[in-house]
This record gives sequence, C-alpha cells and structure tokens, in this order.
Amino acid sequence: ETRKHTELEPTELEKKKIILIKDAINKLDTKLQEVVVMNYFDDLSQTQIASKLGISQMQVSRRLKKALTTLYTILSEKESSRNRRTQGINI
Repeated sequence: ETRKHTELEPTELEKKKIILIKDAINKLDTKLQEVVVMNYFDDLSQTQIASKLGISQMQVSRRLKKALTTLYTILSEKESSRNRRTQGINI
C-alpha cells in the first residue's frame, strides 16, 4: 500500500535538507547555536532572546548575522564538495 504525501510529512529531499541544516548548526559555536535555535526553532524575537541571555538586542542581531553567514559557508562547502564528487557521473 502506497502512502500519500501530506503537507505534514516531509519528503525525502526535505528530510535530507533538515539533516544537513542540523549538522551545520551543530558545527557553530555554542553562543551562535543558541540564538539560531531560539530564533528559528523556538520562534523567539531578538528582544526575547536578549532578555533570556542577558545581552543586548544588538548583540543578538550580530550573533544571528554571524551564525547565518557561517551556516551559508558550511552549506555552500558541502554542496560544492558534493558536486565535485558527482562531476562527470551521469545519474
């Protein structure tokens, strides 16, 4: 019996992307990890994060920017590495 895909069930591609993103987040410095998790997973505002961590909202903003820049670099390197491995291989 084949199950129908619903909006609540991630596709295989989405599952792979989630794993890649979680792996990349785990490579971040702890201070960067915590603001990413609070902002994107716990859905807290920068002001709420600042209050919880006892730092300024500006510092939260800087950490988020640094975290996102670092995540972009990590994920770009993974994609580049994957492309080099499959280059010349017809799938």
